[in-house]
Amino acid sequence: MKNYSAFILIPEFSKNLLIRLTTFILSITGFIRKTHKDRFKETHINRAVKKRKAGSYMEIGVRNGACFNQVSCRKKVGVDPAPDHFGDSLKEGEYFFKEESDTFFIKNADEVYKEEKIDVALVDGLHEFTQALRDILNVEKYISEKGIIFVHDCNPPTRQHADVRDGGEWNGDVWKIAVYFRKYRKDLKFFTLDCDWGVGVITGFSGDGKKDKPDPEIIRQLKELDYGYFDKNRQQILHLRPSSYSRFFLKFSH
Repeated sequence: MKNYSAFILIPEFSKNLLIRLTTFILSITGFIRKTHKDRFKETHINRAVKKRKAGSYMEIGVRNGACFNQVSCRKKVGVDPAPDHFGDSLKEGEYFFKEESDTFFIKNADEVYKEEKIDVALVDGLHEFTQALRDILNVEKYISEKGIIFVHDCNPPTRQHADVRDGGEWNGDVWKIAVYFRKYRKDLKFFTLDCDWGVGVITGFSGDGKKDKPDPEIIRQLKELDYGYFDKNRQQILHLRPSSYSRFFLKFSH
């Protein structure tokens, strides 16, 4: 009779090895996040929540909740049409809408924010300029005067990160958000923290939610901008600041 025990043990050994490897990677990731907090967007979001005494946080593009779950705020609203195992076990004060952000703002935003405006928001949905701009402008309709909007993926390191969606890290052309706000929305302040793929920061809102729609021709022109233009003018376009700058900015801004 043949002995098949070796063939049974190999899959079990591989499974245990995979579990140990995954645990090790997670522990290393956790260590890095604890020792290099300023590298991650949730650090700056929590810093803003604390300094501005924010009561309401919104996140567009929740995905698996990696950032959402680390933000400490009394009321948290997440929106994502295709979450990754997120939304089944929400805590008190947390709300999740499994739908596209455009749909949320059409159908649910008025009800969700009828009594309390957004104080801090993260726009991290589809990494495409026109969609990101729509998300920001929609958030602006409901944001408080002290509000802050964080925009992820503003600083793609290479053309591939900006142009190709191949299953890896894809920042898209969100960097064009910086061009739009720094050139055409002088009423607001915009800068980018040099960390976590570039974290854009927008402040200076009036709180009344009343703004004209952007000129379609301007949007068309910005959409046609090439990555080469961005790469040559990265510092100026993004108004790059070191990750530690959020401490200074939040301390002296209102």
